[in-house]
Amino acid sequence: MPVPLFPSAEAAWFWAAAVLHARHAPTAARPPPGPCRVEEVVKCLDVLYRAGTLELLHARILRIWGWRGLPPNPGHPRERSDWRLWREAMEALDAPLRARGIVAGPKCALSPDLLARAKTAMRERPTSPAPSPSGRGSG
Repeated sequence: MPVPLFPSAEAAWFWAAAVLHARHAPTAARPPPGPCRVEEVVKCLDVLYRAGTLELLHARILRIWGWRGLPPNPGHPRERSDWRLWREAMEALDAPLRARGIVAGPKCALSPDLLARAKTAMRERPTSPAPSPSGRGSG
């Protein structure tokens, strides 16, 4: 019986990260089989890195959060920078994963939950006061 394709780049990455984590940590849970080999997902990341589309920092963020099994939360100030890099990486990975027949869901690289949290975080972000023309503040 064929394994269904991943619904998003994010789902494909979480699966690949879980497989890689299980290889490095024998006590880690093994994920179910996916629609491809984990090397195919990693190859997509490698191609984007070699093309200069993604940087090493993107790969680091993907590894950290992939092993955690959840995306960074843009609602937490300490995770906002990671979320930006995560979002860039997911958007970049989407097309190559679709081209290889690994992802078949709607063309949204991010989960609806992550998008909702991001919108909420952006609405709740505090605004800083505009600088005064003299550059010294008001007092």
